[in-house]
Amino acid sequence: MIAEHEPSEGIVMSHTMFSEHKREDMALAFLQESIDTLWVVVPNDYTSKQEAEELAQLRSSAGKAAEKIKLLREPIAGELREWARDFGPYAARDQDGKKVLLDLNYYPDRPADDSVPQEMARMMSLDRVSLPIYTEGGNFMNNTQGDCMMTEKVLRANSKNELPGDRILSKEQIVAYYKDFFGCKTVHIFPIMPLEGTQHIDLWAKFLDDRSIMVAEIPDHVMALKAYTDEERKKVQEVRDFLSERIKQIEALNFKVVRVPMPAPSFASDGFILFRSYTNSLILNGTAFVPEYKKPYNELDGINGAYIDADFTAAYNQAVQKAYRDSGLKVRWIESDSLISKGGAVHCTTMQIAR
Repeated sequence: MIAEHEPSEGIVMSHTMFSEHKREDMALAFLQESIDTLWVVVPNDYTSKQEAEELAQLRSSAGKAAEKIKLLREPIAGELREWARDFGPYAARDQDGKKVLLDLNYYPDRPADDSVPQEMARMMSLDRVSLPIYTEGGNFMNNTQGDCMMTEKVLRANSKNELPGDRILSKEQIVAYYKDFFGCKTVHIFPIMPLEGTQHIDLWAKFLDDRSIMVAEIPDHVMALKAYTDEERKKVQEVRDFLSERIKQIEALNFKVVRVPMPAPSFASDGFILFRSYTNSLILNGTAFVPEYKKPYNELDGINGAYIDADFTAAYNQAVQKAYRDSGLKVRWIESDSLISKGGAVHCTTMQIAR
C-alpha cells in the first residue's frame, strides 16, 4: 500500500461534490497542484447534458487544466455518494514495483459505489486485487515502513455475513490480509472514538510522515464552555479521555505525536453530535489541504449562527497551520462546514492515486 504522503498522480472525487455540494473550489485547488488527473465518478446513466450543466463551471474555471478532468462512470446503476475515500480503490505496488489497485468490500447496500475500483482499474489498465474485507478508506492509514492503523470498526464490519458468500473474518484473519496484501508489518487496531458516527480513524489521527502522527485533543477551554449542559460536558469529557489515551498509546509505539486541537463538539436537538476535525485533511504532493470551519452549515450545529467556541477559531487555525508547516507541508485551507455537517470533510471526499 502506498502512503498518502508519497507523490500522487491524481485525485478521485464524486460528481455529487459538484451537483449537490458545489465544490468546484476544492477541485480547482487540487488541479493547481502537480497532479496529472482528476477523476470524477459519475453515475452509470450519466448523460452529456448533465455533464455540460454540472461540470461547466469547473471546466471553465480550470482553463487549460480542464484537460486533466476525466469522467469515471460507475459500471452498474445505483446511488452515488460523495465519500470517495471510502469506496475508492487503494493504490499499491506488487513485488515487481508495478502499480495495482486493491479493492475491498464497501457497504452491501451501495453496489454502485462498490463497483468504482473495477472501472478505475479498467480505465488505467491496472491489475485489480479483490479482497473480502468490509471496510472504508477513512478507517485506514499507513506509512512507507509498513505501519498500518485503523479502528475496531473493521472487526465489527467483518463479524457477520452481509451478503451470500461473504466471509466472517476473525481479527487474526483480517490482520493477515493486511500483512499479505497491503504490505503491513504491524497492524494497530484502536478502540472506536465514543459518540462519533463514522467510527473512522481519520476523524482523529493522521500520518504526516513515516514517524509523525497528528492526533486531535480537546483543549481545556472547551470543557469550561457555559453552553454545555452537565450531561453534554460529561460526554465531551469521555471523548477527551479517549483522545488522551490514544496519544499515550501512539507515543508508546515510538511515534512522534503532533497535537492539534479538536474544536468543541456540538450537540443538536435531534441527537446528532458534530465533530469538527483538522486531521480529516488531504496530503497531496507536499501540500496539506486542511478543513476550515467558519460557521455552522446547519443551524442545529451551533448557537445563533456560530459555533459555541467561535471565539477560539483564530487560535485553532494558527495552531493547526503551525503543526502542518512544522512537518514540512504547505497549507491550503478548504472551507468544510457543509461537508462536516454530514460527518466528513476533505479526506472523506477524496481518494488519491499514487504515481
